Amino acid sequence: MDSLPNFWKMGGSFVAFLYTYTTEFETQLSKKEQELTDSKNIQVQLEEELNITKQRLLLQEKEIHSQTEQIQALSSTRKAYATELAELKSQYEKQQLMCSNGNNNGEVVTLKQEESSQNLLRVRNDELEESKRELSGLKMENSGLKSSVDQHSKENAILQQEVLNLTERQNKITKDLRLKQKTELDVLRHSHQQEIQTLVSNFSSAQALLQAKVISLEADLKDMEDRFAKHPRPEDLKIIKCLQDKIAEKDQVIKHLLELKEYDMEDDVPFNSETHRSQSFSCNAGSLTPTLKVKVLPHFTKSTSILF
Repeated sequence: MDSLPNFWKMGGSFVAFLYTYTTEFETQLSKKEQELTDSKNIQVQLEEELNITKQRLLLQEKEIHSQTEQIQALSSTRKAYATELAELKSQYEKQQLMCSNGNNNGEVVTLKQEESSQNLLRVRNDELEESKRELSGLKMENSGLKSSVDQHSKENAILQQEVLNLTERQNKITKDLRLKQKTELDVLRHSHQQEIQTLVSNFSSAQALLQAKVISLEADLKDMEDRFAKHPRPEDLKIIKCLQDKIAEKDQVIKHLLELKEYDMEDDVPFNSETHRSQSFSCNAGSLTPTLKVKVLPHFTKSTSILF
């Protein structure tokens, strides 16, 4: 019976140990999950920065492409101007040749044409110089944009490497955490199995002791019921009757003594108490209590004395 409190104490201690261990494990798990969440947030932030950088690079590439098209258009215009200028020069030379070979009437026309050609040539030269300046500015801007694109490309490569490193680190942390969780769960499962086996063994022992105690108590109860249920023996009834008779005789003697005492008090006769006691309880003839005689008690067996 003493093993039952120990069994319940062991069960309570095991539950407390299980609760404490589970709480610590959940705390560690929440910390690891928080670390994973932080790393995921960092990864998301880096990916957002990478996307922003990519969008910026795309915009710059579009600008570079647009400026390249403008440069190509200006180059085409410049070539057209150069071709037209060459044609104008050729015409001018032809006109000069015609002027040198023509008459006086043709000199006026030639001079006008020459003046017109020179004016057109100056305009074309001015436009060509403006195109050259614009082309130079566009080339410088294109060079700056290319440098910016190269810088952003380097930053993009660095961000991609950081994202890759962070992803590898996150995968490693996740793998280590899962391995650690598996190891801890295996250890905890093994410990729980041992505790359960110990508790089952103690419970089986306590149950066996309790069953043995119950069987013993049932046997004692049955024995007591049998003893109370069986009838008394004849010799026991005889002894009981004899004792009841003796008790009745003693009651009669006591009653008679009380009556004598009342009678003596009523007579108020002075005499010595010792003489009165000797006369009252004398066993000789003429005694006041001739009925008080020594009676031989019946002989009881050993079994009777044990019962009563």
